[in-house]
Amino acid sequence: MIYAQIRNNIIINTIILDDPSLISLFSIDQNGNTYDSLVQIDNIVPQPGIGWTFDNVNWNPPTPIPTSQTLVDIYTAVVQNAINFGQALIVQFATQNVMAGITQSGKTQAMLNYCSNLYVCLSSGSLYAAIDGLNTMITDTGSDKTNLSPFITNNILYAYMNQIQAYLKISLTPNPGP
Repeated sequence: MIYAQIRNNIIINTIILDDPSLISLFSIDQNGNTYDSLVQIDNIVPQPGIGWTFDNVNWNPPTPIPTSQTLVDIYTAVVQNAINFGQALIVQFATQNVMAGITQSGKTQAMLNYCSNLYVCLSSGSLYAAIDGLNTMITDTGSDKTNLSPFITNNILYAYMNQIQAYLKISLTPNPGP
């Protein structure tokens, strides 16, 4: 079953669960913020000429009204594109770090450990969750992060966040500088 994690009437992320009793485990994001609601979305069927509502927000039906299979195809394409984009960012980041000498510095494993949640978000196409993760990493002042410089810096994190925001066509977060 597919569930949407909703905050401020916006789908932040989707998850696939075979066991609906586990849904409560996904009610809080990695920053400790709760979602307004978790809604099963793979059973939504739009009604011709009516559209549908969610949390008192009305969506007008597209013309022509897509069938359930068309919706599945649309969402599959959106998710696959997000996964492809996330994978491309992972490759870009890894390439950048290899070229900067991360292997010779012996910090590859430390980088993998530090970025593991971000990698999961990007590889699953959970781009809004990736932005949340990047924000957490930007505000981190701990030694795990500082020891990874110059391979991970706030300038690098803002650059990747802005790439994701541009992909999602949302406002870019300005980099306040060093």
